[in-house]
Amino acid sequence: KHFSITEKEKDSILRHMWPLTPIPPRYPESWVVTLADKIVSIKDYGHFIQKKSVLVFSLLKLFLAKITNAIALYGQSEQ
Repeated sequence: KHFSITEKEKDSILRHMWPLTPIPPRYPESWVVTLADKIVSIKDYGHFIQKKSVLVFSLLKLFLAKITNAIALYGQSEQ
């Protein structure tokens, strides 16, 4: 709308989300953009999962430490 682009640029922009878009990219350059988009998406998702798993494992470790401490205190109170 605000500036002119080539057909290859237009195709790359409109179809980089393939296969979510019904029509696949038409030009090799569009396929490169599509592939790069998929690689970056997978990498970003991997970082997201890694951060979440670190948080979950940290919380699990803290929870297990509290339970272990509570069991030890319970064992001492029985003696």
